[in-house]
Amino acid sequence: MKVLKLFYLNSLFQKLSVILALMLAPYLLTGTVLASDDSMWEKTFQYHGFITQGLIKTDENRFFGHSDTGSAALTEIGINASSRTSNNILLSAQVLARRAGEMYDGSELDYALIDYTLSSDASKQYGLRLGRFKNPLGLYNDTRDVAFTRPSVFMPQTIYFDNLRNAFLSNDGLLFYSDFWGESSNFDFQIGIGKTPVDVNMEYALIGEDIPGNIDDEDLTIVSRLLYEYNSLKLAVSYANTSFKMHGTDPVLVGDGTFEVDIWIASLQYFIDDWTLTTEWAQQPIEWRDFSSFYPAGTSGKFTASGYFVQGSYQFKPNWEILLRYEEGYADKSDKDGTKRSAALASIPPPFTIISPPHNYFTKDWVIGTRWDVTNRFMLRAEFHSVEGTYILSRRENDTATTVKDWNLFSILASYRF
Repeated sequence: MKVLKLFYLNSLFQKLSVILALMLAPYLLTGTVLASDDSMWEKTFQYHGFITQGLIKTDENRFFGHSDTGSAALTEIGINASSRTSNNILLSAQVLARRAGEMYDGSELDYALIDYTLSSDASKQYGLRLGRFKNPLGLYNDTRDVAFTRPSVFMPQTIYFDNLRNAFLSNDGLLFYSDFWGESSNFDFQIGIGKTPVDVNMEYALIGEDIPGNIDDEDLTIVSRLLYEYNSLKLAVSYANTSFKMHGTDPVLVGDGTFEVDIWIASLQYFIDDWTLTTEWAQQPIEWRDFSSFYPAGTSGKFTASGYFVQGSYQFKPNWEILLRYEEGYADKSDKDGTKRSAALASIPPPFTIISPPHNYFTKDWVIGTRWDVTNRFMLRAEFHSVEGTYILSRRENDTATTVKDWNLFSILASYRF
């Protein structure tokens, strides 16, 4: 435990140094664009943070650590800072120390960017963000790491996969944004391009294991979202395109293949009195090519993953909320019961035979939860999941041959912000 604490502190100090460098950028760089107004800098500088701890218990399977025996392996600690150097330049950054079972254990630069406002008046605004920006996907992706702003203890997993979080969370590049404000309606459009940070979780999701070799993003990632608000209604369409290159050092197992992924998300949210009704639907066409003939799924092919959720929350007291959600997700929408994929893997000749029951390729999840804002800074949450299927589970934490189809999950979470 002492070694773990030292690791977190060391990593945090490294990432904090990046924030410090970003905050000092106006004094280190010269030129008109980054000219600094010292008085504005001092007046607008602010910092915030949060600490979140969760406890998870499942009766079968593992979700965020050894949850079958009880897990505390959900910890999130974030520190962010921002300041304006002039009327049109905002610097901001956040570091995050995160532990999420076997999937994540360390710290990362969540975002760090220079926000330059190109034009702004009472009815519209245009701007550019340069650096590491959060991807505008769906209603929640760009705020998912702050427990106060996500809809429940865990994001709807059939769309916002925690086992693929890093691959779709952010990009290192350039984002253009525009806002248009009317009397009762607003438009927000964002489009960005950059390089996607990739980790070993992508290998487990796409290949099924940590292959000999490595994976990286082959081309630039494009991400965009059009958001429309009218009174109590919110509508959004999001799209992203990215590709990943597998560099297998053992050509017999995988070889050098490429995955190309498209993501489409349609979102709708409606507020009425103390009710919030939300639904999102996603389609993810995935194409692979140039793999070894020994790759279980074949040298090339294409399928479409899909998922959706319907959610209602009711604030029955100013500081109390209850939530009910149903979600479904499929690894391949043309094989919703998973039998075709399971049979195909089982038919591969030894020693490459893979035993993976059909329930590994779909998930149906009923969720009921509650939120209590003890104070403006301290929040408690609890929720219960009744789940059929194991599509959402991490293969780093579970042996696909021994997963159990029907399982339950209970979790509680405490979060403090400052």
